[in-house]
Amino acid sequence: MVHVARNALDLAAREVDDGLAVVEAEIKAASRLLTVALYWLKGLLCLARGAIDDAMAAFDRELALEGRGHFYARECAANTWYAKGVCYLRRDMFDEARDAFGEAIARVPLHPGALAGLRILECRESGSALQPEHVERPTDGAPLAFESHMAHAALLVDAGNHAEAVKIVEAALAAAAPGSTGWTIPIDPLLLVTEQPEAWTPVLATLHVRAR
Repeated sequence: MVHVARNALDLAAREVDDGLAVVEAEIKAASRLLTVALYWLKGLLCLARGAIDDAMAAFDRELALEGRGHFYARECAANTWYAKGVCYLRRDMFDEARDAFGEAIARVPLHPGALAGLRILECRESGSALQPEHVERPTDGAPLAFESHMAHAALLVDAGNHAEAVKIVEAALAAAAPGSTGWTIPIDPLLLVTEQPEAWTPVLATLHVRAR
């Protein structure tokens, strides 16, 4: 995750692949302790480079581990379903996207990313573009506050307003306590940072400092 936060995605991918060998060994040994979220992270890294099929395969592998009942199973599965929903959305598979976002919300009812995905989906289905002026700011102090700001930025990205999206995320990072908050920004499925790296330069620079 440090490599992700520093936008060193190739290094992150190599570390994840090494870690997945450990996960597979744990699965074969029926270990009570299971390394979690590495297949989710693998999928996000694949998606960031446009490899949707590889991303979906990794996400499915992560979801197959949900039944093992590991400590973060609900949150991990919700994030994975959200990412799958974005994959379907990119392929204009609207029914599948709606179902995937629904699975995320079933596990984390206020999941900001999935709710943003549904908002974008509704616009795509109606054939209308999401307008920046129709994107409401999240309520301060709301549950999942930082994630809500990321989702707000994602809606602005979909509306074509990358500059304002960057400002939103910059402000949220500035207000966040030191730590790992925001480290997934470079590979968030809806922010599309890898497609607009110059626009996101200020945020990436902040993340690099936060991940020291």
